[in-house]
Amino acid sequence: MTIGDVLGEQPGAEGRTTSGLARIREMSDRITRERGGHLHAVDDEPDREQVRAEVSALQARTSSQGWEKLLASWPYEDYSTASLDALDPRHQHVARIRAWAEDPNGRTLLLSGATGVGKTHVAFALLRHFAEQGRTVKAWKEKSYLDALLPDGGPEPAWKVRDGAARVQDLLVDDLGANRDLERGAATEFVQRELCDLFSPRLGRGKRLIITTNLGPAELERLYDERIISRISQQITVVQITGPDRRTRAGW
Repeated sequence: MTIGDVLGEQPGAEGRTTSGLARIREMSDRITRERGGHLHAVDDEPDREQVRAEVSALQARTSSQGWEKLLASWPYEDYSTASLDALDPRHQHVARIRAWAEDPNGRTLLLSGATGVGKTHVAFALLRHFAEQGRTVKAWKEKSYLDALLPDGGPEPAWKVRDGAARVQDLLVDDLGANRDLERGAATEFVQRELCDLFSPRLGRGKRLIITTNLGPAELERLYDERIISRISQQITVVQITGPDRRTRAGW
């Protein structure tokens, strides 16, 4: 009996990361060794529930590590307390955000609104939700991502930055267009090309893209060409976040 038999894995589940599966298989091998060569050394018929519980415990540890790694890689605000359960259901947008998170066909979520209303807080609450499901998550500010691709832009080579963003299952691009001068017109070809390449893998099965921006549709179309607009518009859900500036008050 294999872990695949227990979990009921289906062919084509390419959304699951190799590293996650490797850890689960390592757990299976360790359980096998500890039990003398097979999953259950006492009973001929394996205890499926016990194996499921052991695998679930491993997945929980893996997801916790993914969330902690995300927080450690984010050098800006502290979103360690962000969660979907903590969002105030009295806000009209919360129900739509939950519906998108629970929709297996959800692909792109655009969170728009004024500066400080909590767009990134909501985005991190979603990333935590997905991390707790065992999915891989990553967050970049648009400017930081593009800066990391420049020569001497960071500790990792550009190819590794691109590869990491392409492979992750759930990606947040924060503050899209926030550092662009609308008076100067469209973004440079470098920006257009890199963002197009960043967004394209999100169209694949099982991958999600979360974008936050304080720009409206017309402003985004002024900055970015058809390649980018068409990619982020496919299966998109747009949610307007309203409210006072969260940075001037405590809590959510």
